[in-house]
Amino acid sequence: MRSIFYGMAVFGRIVRFWFRFFSGRPLFGDRKTDATFWAPATRSLDPSGKALRWEMMRGASRAAWRCGGLYLLLLLAVSALLKLSSVFVSLPPQLRPSFLLLLHLSLACVISVSWFARRRMRDYGYSLPVIRREEDEEGSKHLRLTSYVVEGEKAWLTEKVLPLVRSTSIVLGHHIPERKATEWITVPRNYREPGGDPVEIRLPSTFTGADVNIKKRLISSVSSKLGMENTSATWQTEGSSPRVLISSPPEPPKLVRFADV
Repeated sequence: MRSIFYGMAVFGRIVRFWFRFFSGRPLFGDRKTDATFWAPATRSLDPSGKALRWEMMRGASRAAWRCGGLYLLLLLAVSALLKLSSVFVSLPPQLRPSFLLLLHLSLACVISVSWFARRRMRDYGYSLPVIRREEDEEGSKHLRLTSYVVEGEKAWLTEKVLPLVRSTSIVLGHHIPERKATEWITVPRNYREPGGDPVEIRLPSTFTGADVNIKKRLISSVSSKLGMENTSATWQTEGSSPRVLISSPPEPPKLVRFADV
């Protein structure tokens, strides 16, 4: 009976190890950060307040790195087994270790190049030629070749978010760290378009909105920094997470036909 309980305990440890392995959780011990499977960590749970970069990653990224390392070990083991088998039997070309390693190396190069290209496009933006149908004042439609430009996250953060963070800190009298700029201020891509998504500014928990001058200065500062005109603000000061939504109202149409009426 004792051996049965011992075997069940060992089996439970093995299942727990592989569950942690594929879920991206620490293999041993407790969690040291507040990272989840889909979200990276924002703070350390260790009493020292420090955590490794590996521990700050989200669980999905850690699981992907672990699975990649496990696959590499299995590939090397299979290649060694095939190399040993080729001494005794003749293997087809597609089962030779050199072919397998070359195939996987090519796939790894394609994936790496795609990942670096995607990351560079995300950080520095890209421009694509597109054909759009436009309508002139006379009502005739024609096609026009234009460029669809998307600014990168780094340029967007430097040109839009950080200047707004600095001016907002001065107006509110509350220091906002630049490394947490995106946690306080959200500037959507279509904020200038009529009826686009609003600019969201998270306010300090002590903000009550009683000072009208601060509210006017904040709206004026956001409008001047982002080049917005005729802005409207929605103040949501209830609760422990106050915020303000600043948007541009939709413009009236340039041309109204009898059919629209």
